[in-house]
Amino acid sequence: MPTAIQRYIENCGYIGTKKMFYLKMEYHKVDFSQGKGGPTLKIDYTQYNFIDEPCRRALLDSSMFGIPFEDNL
Repeated sequence: MPTAIQRYIENCGYIGTKKMFYLKMEYHKVDFSQGKGGPTLKIDYTQYNFIDEPCRRALLDSSMFGIPFEDNL
């Protein structure tokens, strides 16, 4: 790796730590576009990225016309 990246990894304290198995990201009340010029939805979005077997799972939580819905991606 380039020297700058090696220094970044060392300075952040990643050397000697356990490798993570997954990453969880949460976004709340995000504007979600339904296409160019279309309306936007406010969504809550939770995403998991798994490391051992590369895989991404996501859950969308929102409502449309006052009707709540969820979607797993």
